[in-house]
Amino acid sequence: MKNDEYKIWVLHPSFKKRMDRTIKTIEHQLSLCSSPYVSFSCGKDSAALLHLVRSIDINVPARCLLWRGESENMGNHLDVIERTGNVEIFWENRSDLDDSRPERWNILHSDSDAQFIGLRAEESPARKKTLGRHGETFTKQDGMMRFCPLGLWSTRDIGALIASEDLPILSNYEARGMKSRTATRVPRTTVRDDMNMMRRTNPEGYRRLKEKFGDL
Repeated sequence: MKNDEYKIWVLHPSFKKRMDRTIKTIEHQLSLCSSPYVSFSCGKDSAALLHLVRSIDINVPARCLLWRGESENMGNHLDVIERTGNVEIFWENRSDLDDSRPERWNILHSDSDAQFIGLRAEESPARKKTLGRHGETFTKQDGMMRFCPLGLWSTRDIGALIASEDLPILSNYEARGMKSRTATRVPRTTVRDDMNMMRRTNPEGYRRLKEKFGDL
């Protein structure tokens, strides 16, 4: 879909109903916590989520986890962060693609008691299963609350909000469309497909990643 088509969808009653429900959900979730933050990845879902949360409370912080030598070459993440404004960056580093760093998200939690994330059921079977099991509001064993108010949103919904509000997003979406997936680091499970695409659309970034990870 093109921007004009997304902007037309904004006027549809179904989208307005989705927006109204989501705003009420976020308002309720904000009432459950005292120090929430939005997990921001520069992707389309986190861009839409941050906009909605800050439309209710402008002071909710955004935190982004980036990877040295990877994020800078995977897309224009730093540009999107600058244009979005008030996003705190946390840098990580690795020298091996198999270093999954499962505890990586803990550094974002800091002194917060709740995390907003742009998880959507439509994105993958695994995410649909997670949302089906835990719902939009979930409290983990450590007491940290996880809020996923965009769980039922479609890509068309996300694109409509981004187009109507002119939200900053990665340039990858312009090249590959709104249905494409983006990442802040080289994704292990889809390395080959992603790297083949990157080799064609961003050869200089591909070259720098190849220097860092010779096994691409």
